[in-house]
Amino acid sequence: ALVAAFRATLEEISDSNLLLHVVDASSPQALAHVESVDKILGDLKLNEIPRLIVLNKADLLDEVSLEALKRQISLDKDSESVAISAIHPK
Repeated sequence: ALVAAFRATLEEISDSNLLLHVVDASSPQALAHVESVDKILGDLKLNEIPRLIVLNKADLLDEVSLEALKRQISLDKDSESVAISAIHPK
């Protein structure tokens, strides 16, 4: 249902050179959310577009947890990730 609701928007990204996938790093389901988006992109045949995973709210995680999340994304998704925080910009 979600894909149907946003199909027109999602189809617009087919001309993109890079996707920025913003994920709430503080969510216990962060990896599941990444997986859900991967599935949708695959279903729409858009999974060949290079992607950078942006881990938002990085300030809510300790350094060890944040590094573990980044490592898991790198291993599972073979994707680069970057951590950001509006509270503690770097």
